[in-house]
Amino acid sequence: MRAVLRFAARAAVGLVLVQAVLLGLLVAAQAVPNEPIVRHLAQAVESGDYGAPYAPDGVGGIADRFTECVVLGYGVSSADDPRSVWYRATGGPRLSSCEQGAGQIEALAAGESLVPPAGYYRYWSGYSVLTRPVLALTDVPGLRMVVTGVFALAALAAFLAVSRRAGRAAPPAPGRGARARRNRRR
Repeated sequence: MRAVLRFAARAAVGLVLVQAVLLGLLVAAQAVPNEPIVRHLAQAVESGDYGAPYAPDGVGGIADRFTECVVLGYGVSSADDPRSVWYRATGGPRLSSCEQGAGQIEALAAGESLVPPAGYYRYWSGYSVLTRPVLALTDVPGLRMVVTGVFALAALAAFLAVSRRAGRAAPPAPGRGARARRNRRR
């Protein structure tokens, strides 16, 4: 019984620590300045990479870009936003999606004041830990390439983990393969 309680206590402490680290990462993501993000989003609006809720997906179909618009606009506001980094990390402010968001991005790029409401608690928004810093450094197509690379690495890691767990077929032991059986028949 003592071992079970010790395990439960360690698991609880571990869970609290993981939550604290993840919350810290959200706060760090919101500390990334909005100016370069707005600049890259304005370029995306101008080039057509942002703003259309449906767009060609590059393989002959149509992609629904609503979620991408939500992700790209998460935490974006004007420089005069009086809310703290903590509030923005826990409140989930975001621009409107797609067409309305494109207008808000253009207004922000023109220097207008915009403080979107912080009421988007629907998701944890952990994606911002990756998207905000990357979007501050590169444009929307660059962010898509980074996300694709992260997905490819995750798929490779999953494949390797499953193949390791499932085991690999062991090669036949010396003297037990098909050639050895043929030689014994002679």
